[in-house]
Amino acid sequence: MIVMKAIKSLYGLWVLLFIFAFGVSCGEDDEILTENPSDIEFALFYLDEEGNNVLNDKECLNNISVELGSQILVPRSEKEIGLSSSTLNLVYKESSSGNITLTLGKFFGTAKLDLTFTINWSDGTSDEVRLVNIAEKKSGGYKLTRNYYLNGEPLNNPIIYHTKN
Repeated sequence: MIVMKAIKSLYGLWVLLFIFAFGVSCGEDDEILTENPSDIEFALFYLDEEGNNVLNDKECLNNISVELGSQILVPRSEKEIGLSSSTLNLVYKESSSGNITLTLGKFFGTAKLDLTFTINWSDGTSDEVRLVNIAEKKSGGYKLTRNYYLNGEPLNNPIIYHTKN
C-alpha cells in the first residue's frame, strides 16, 4: 500500500513538472533577449573576375557612391572621418600592406530601421540593399529582429560582394 501511494505521488509530481516545464518553454517570456544590440556596419567588397580587390585602384574607389534617400555618400578616408564619428559614412581604410577595405555605417543597433540604399559601383552597375532592424526594449534587454537583403534576396550578414563587370 505504501509503495503504491509513493508511486502515485511520484507519478503526480512528474505530471506537474512536465506541465510546468512545457508551460514555461512555450510562454512569451521565452524570447531571446540581447542586452545591448551591436551597431550595424556593412562591409563592401569589390572584386575583379580573378578575385583581386578593385578598391585598391583609387580611381575606381573614388567612383563609388551610396544613395540613401536624398543623401549621397562618397568614400572618405578613415583618417578624415575619425573613429569617433557618430554620423553615417562610407569609409575606406588602407592597411599597412596597401589593401583597401570599404565600410558603410554605423547604423544604431537599438534603432527601429527599415531603410533601403543603393550602392553605385564604378563599373556603372548598382545594388539595392535593405536593412530591417527592430530592437524592442524589454525587461532584461532587447528583443532583436535584424534582416539584410541584397537586390531582394536575404543575406546572412551585412557583407556585400560585387564582381566588377
